[in-house]
Amino acid sequence: MVQLSEKMRYYMQLLEMSVPPIVYHASDGIVKKFSISRIGESSLGFHFSETPELAINAAMKNGIKDPIVGKYHIAITNPLTIQGQANGFRLFSLIDQLHDMDVIDQTDYQKYQDLYDEIEENHHGHDFSIEIYKLTKIILKNIGRDSFKYYNEFDSGLNIFGTGQDVKPAWSWIVLDPKVINFIEILKS
Repeated sequence: MVQLSEKMRYYMQLLEMSVPPIVYHASDGIVKKFSISRIGESSLGFHFSETPELAINAAMKNGIKDPIVGKYHIAITNPLTIQGQANGFRLFSLIDQLHDMDVIDQTDYQKYQDLYDEIEENHHGHDFSIEIYKLTKIILKNIGRDSFKYYNEFDSGLNIFGTGQDVKPAWSWIVLDPKVINFIEILKS
């Protein structure tokens, strides 16, 4: 196995960031334009997958019986690659990871952790999710990032109700700004 130098890994990351990805999104209708008003504050952002199969499976696991898959180009400039999100997105682990990666210092870590704890104490259910998403967006803005990139194992299998298919995990993105999402085409579902 070839070992890459730290410098080579750095250059590969720069190259990866400089080529905006072609991604897939599946939903119950044809989506040519994304809008914050459509999802409101109840979602962290717009979810995309590296493969159409994973996008379809994510939609099926969310109750969409016959998802329609769109192909998109996302013109993101500074995604945050996060690890360890196999069971879905968890803000508390993101705060720890940002600290471990030296993206945030101890002062910011404590500030964000305190805000998280306050949200957890004072908000429940749907309201909790909305407040967590707001905090996540603040953190991303403060560290100069416009999206997340994560290896998505969560959407690759069946859900607890047996909905979905058994597809391979792949990279996924959560894009915050709909203006960077460009429609390419609809694929056959």
